[in-house]
Amino acid sequence: MTHYRQFFDSDYIGHWDLEGGRDTPVTITRVKGDTVEGEKGRKARKIILFFAELEKPFVCNVTNAKTIAAIYGTDVLTWAQKPITLCLGEARNPSTGEMGPCLRVRPTPPKMPRREGAQRREREAPPAIVELRACAAAEALVELLARHAPFFVEHHKKAWPIVEARCAELGLPLERAVEAVAAARSQG
Repeated sequence: MTHYRQFFDSDYIGHWDLEGGRDTPVTITRVKGDTVEGEKGRKARKIILFFAELEKPFVCNVTNAKTIAAIYGTDVLTWAQKPITLCLGEARNPSTGEMGPCLRVRPTPPKMPRREGAQRREREAPPAIVELRACAAAEALVELLARHAPFFVEHHKKAWPIVEARCAELGLPLERAVEAVAAARSQG
């Protein structure tokens, strides 16, 4: 079924984007805070989630944020690279007071099937990426970025989202990672 809302421009996913209303397992790739404009021009600060499997980001409301926090903890920066399941729910429209469909996050993490392509890419990943994923401490990550600076500069479009996620997981400010690469590049 193709929902009529899919034909209108929207910067964010909505309940109409779930194929046939089915549960959709996704992997959070990035989390950021942003101000979004709602109905009647009201602006509000929200959490924006980006997913590996979907092109558009998701405006995460308080209800969905509480659900994710119950699974993965309250530190939103640790949510990157974590799986969740989007599903259809029902909520009261603040403008009309009527109940209607909405996007919800299931209260349990999905079991993400490992696809053969993902397994192959993991086996064939460049050594710098393999080391990056295995890094267990912020200082080790800084050293790794400095040591492999040319690689991270040359392959920044594909490698940097992984760097951002590892920085978030290890509590390393992204600015520090950028400085490590820049300092190594300037030295040599």
